[in-house]
Amino acid sequence: MDSDSRFIFRISGEVSEIFGVLLLMHIMSSSVIICFFGFLAIVYGSPADKVSYLLTVFSAVLMIFVLALAGQILYDASSRVAEAAYESLWFESDINVRRAMLFIIIRYRLFHVQKRGLDD
Repeated sequence: MDSDSRFIFRISGEVSEIFGVLLLMHIMSSSVIICFFGFLAIVYGSPADKVSYLLTVFSAVLMIFVLALAGQILYDASSRVAEAAYESLWFESDINVRRAMLFIIIRYRLFHVQKRGLDD
């Protein structure tokens, strides 16, 4: 692995650590909000209060869904990189392009397997 690759892996790991903690805190706080206001909606208050509590629960669930959806879209798009590179008719190009595309395909598959822990 060359120095640029190591640098990219190190930076991606640091970014993942930073945003991983922030996302965890956001999901945990949303979970507390869901539990608290869900409990209030069940045992306390007038019907108008219950509607207000349930709307708060719905907004917290929606925030978690939006975070999860954006991450899933990004993951789905990045998981097709090797397939797109393979289907680009790289084998009909000159030798430099073939080497580069083969390197991209193999490298992505190795990175993808390492990140997920399995081969799809």
